[in-house]
Amino acid sequence: MSPEEEKEFLTPFFERAKTGQIATVAEIKVALEEYVGHPIGHYTIYRFLDRNEWRTVMLRPRHVGAKREVQEEFKKNSPSR
Repeated sequence: MSPEEEKEFLTPFFERAKTGQIATVAEIKVALEEYVGHPIGHYTIYRFLDRNEWRTVMLRPRHVGAKREVQEEFKKNSPSR
């Protein structure tokens, strides 16, 4: 793909990102594989996104195994500093 084709392909994802919607690497990978017609490796996707100045790192808002009750109990019983 030429640089212009890459930017054109990513335009819908950039537009969604401007409105606060999240585009994942997995989602972009599937769309790019459909576009080119063959499987693409994960590293290729990361290089593709890096070339187009797309930030691929996203922080989780909380740990997937976190339990609010356990956290509250810890806060109540932990020694103050």
